[in-house]
Amino acid sequence: MKKIDSLIFAKDIKPLYLNGKNIGYEFKYGQYLKPYEAKELPEWNHNFSTCETCANNQKELIKDIEKEFQKFPNCCDNHTKLISQNWYNKKDFEGVPTMVVNKYFFCYFQILQYIDKDNWNEKIFDYLDYTIDSFGMFPAEFGEPFKVNWFLAKLKDLLEQDFKISTLNQKDLLVRKNAILKYLKTVFEPHEPDFSSLNILIKTYGDWLKVFPFEVEELKHLKKDFENRLPIIKGVDRVNEYSGKKTYKIYTKETLVDVLNIITKNLISKVDFQRIIQGGDLKQLNEVQIQILNAELKAKTESLVSDYSKGELNYIKVLKNWLKYHKAYFNQIKPLLKESEETCSEYILIKNRYPHIFKDDFGFTLFTKMFEFYKDEGKHLANFSFLFYAMEKEFLVCKQVDFIRLLENEEYNIFIDKIDSRQIGSPTKTKLYNSVKDNIFKKHRKSTI
Repeated sequence: MKKIDSLIFAKDIKPLYLNGKNIGYEFKYGQYLKPYEAKELPEWNHNFSTCETCANNQKELIKDIEKEFQKFPNCCDNHTKLISQNWYNKKDFEGVPTMVVNKYFFCYFQILQYIDKDNWNEKIFDYLDYTIDSFGMFPAEFGEPFKVNWFLAKLKDLLEQDFKISTLNQKDLLVRKNAILKYLKTVFEPHEPDFSSLNILIKTYGDWLKVFPFEVEELKHLKKDFENRLPIIKGVDRVNEYSGKKTYKIYTKETLVDVLNIITKNLISKVDFQRIIQGGDLKQLNEVQIQILNAELKAKTESLVSDYSKGELNYIKVLKNWLKYHKAYFNQIKPLLKESEETCSEYILIKNRYPHIFKDDFGFTLFTKMFEFYKDEGKHLANFSFLFYAMEKEFLVCKQVDFIRLLENEEYNIFIDKIDSRQIGSPTKTKLYNSVKDNIFKKHRKSTI
């Protein structure tokens, strides 16, 4: 028979949808997990070597559990069902009686070692959680892991005894013992997965996706990334010191909405339409205006017809104002651009004064226009490295070093120490470059000055 250490059994499987798109599944599950040994820790002052009573009791208890194990899995109705399962093999449970007894004593040793320490909570509960996991697991209809209830009952009996710790007063000892007892009594209480809160989070995120203006040109490239996200997990809460198992913090609707408000402001604060304005492309400007009008209508409509919380209405208000301000801005700037375009309809190429650098007048004119955009940005290395690679094949006849020297002359006064290859094909810079190049091509006539 093939050795199986773990299996997951899923049931009641239902698809999860985000704005109509299948993003995963919700389901209840059971698990088979083979038991494994727990770690014996070297820091224990109380152990089998230092306590003869514990060592003797260990041997006696192992004998008792081995007798019980001989009956397993015919010991109860639920465990008997294991016999008919092809994933169950009693040979996988060899040595389990000794494991079970050791786990009982190991947890006792851990409690004695740390119950009077400041970090008692983490040390004891991490080890208890790790040890209980090590008992393995059966799907619910096959009963509890072998002797896990015996283990819990023995530990509870031990803690309920009137033992003293010389370094801890009785009041504090009682508080700590009761906390451990509460854990042991509730650790196997049944609980159903709360799918309702998961669905609330999915809907909350989906509502934000619907209203955010991803149709606007400068935000389009972000849409796919955010559609493929599902912000359910806030982050790692803590990591169990002994098992390495992570527990996670999950967003509530309120904390998720807070994050969405921050994301909204962060994304729109980075939008810069200057490349469109500087390029002077009225057709592209018209397209952006239409996108903004559509996005504004969508935001207004959603706020009317959808049931948004107070927190969600905050980001909708921010978006509506942002769209409103940009609509007004474009209405003001468009006539100026149109006037500028009419003035420049007879665009004349600039005579190429650096034939050892540029192939022709067109290339020199393009460089001059791009220089006007870049000279005051303060990102000289990134901007002029990009420009070199963008112009290299079509418009330049020089090497990198000659281009750098050109920038350093008195006319330009730009200093960079190299051409940075990481700037090749920058999407944002490429759009501005192509816009300027196309404008020169459309507007120029063959005469030069």
